[in-house]
Amino acid sequence: MSTTSDSATPLVSKLANDPTVSDLVELFVAELPSRVAALERALNENDRAGLLRLVHRLKGAAGGYGFPTITDAARELESALTAGNDPARVASAMDRIRSLCLRARASTPETPQ
Repeated sequence: MSTTSDSATPLVSKLANDPTVSDLVELFVAELPSRVAALERALNENDRAGLLRLVHRLKGAAGGYGFPTITDAARELESALTAGNDPARVASAMDRIRSLCLRARASTPETPQ
């Protein structure tokens, strides 16, 4: 049985059809790999304060650019970090952010940019 998994489905901005912000959404999506890299660097360096700052910024920006699913994932990572020392929960939340950010698209192929 072959079905398209959620992890393979593009995550398109809720603002994909708004020409007034399409350039900004494209820029946000283009910057996601560097944001994820910064999160991973902070995590690997055990920079909890830096990681909290970065994930808080991602949470707000993702919501502003039409990616509430990324906002929810960032909120979960933020919660995991502030709740205490649960490396498995932090790792799981980080994996979700990474996956969602890799799937993020400013628009669908049918959506004019």
